[in-house]
Amino acid sequence: MSLILASRSPERKAILAEVVSELVVEAADVDETPLPGEDVREMVLRLAKMKAEAIYRPGGSAVVAADTVVESAGVVLGKPQDEEHARAIIECLEGKTFNVHSGTYLILDDGRKVSDLSSASLEMAKMSAEEQGEYFASKVWQGRAGAFSIFHEPCHTHLLSGDIYVVRGISLSLIKKHLKEIG
Repeated sequence: MSLILASRSPERKAILAEVVSELVVEAADVDETPLPGEDVREMVLRLAKMKAEAIYRPGGSAVVAADTVVESAGVVLGKPQDEEHARAIIECLEGKTFNVHSGTYLILDDGRKVSDLSSASLEMAKMSAEEQGEYFASKVWQGRAGAFSIFHEPCHTHLLSGDIYVVRGISLSLIKKHLKEIG
């Protein structure tokens, strides 16, 4: 039995490909607008659930979906729309401690549902003008919540606490826990 990843994230796909023998990508398009007054941690789990449920078909393969956001000083920083937006996000993070929240939602092939909500704390070093030029030229910021990647050079971000896979956008521990049931 295969696992369906309800996400376009190349990072999540790479992580899951290491532990699942048959992986299918079928991205879900859902409205990711936060609900009024919604806690950011509740939001990522709600969005992961919506994505998984949009793709799951009874009697079909297991489906996993995830959602990840970066939060700094109570402000949610999503994926940058362009380089100017990425520069503004990085400016908010440089020299500061911030949080990454990831919600992962797994619907097993028999319809059982399990989820994980985890957070990690990180710190981003201040970058010189030269380092910023190199960073933005690398395009590593594209398509990533918070406009950064902890695993791609140049990296100016350090994990302070939490699971590195939360930062990468999925709860690998949840997947591993249910690996035999996925197939």
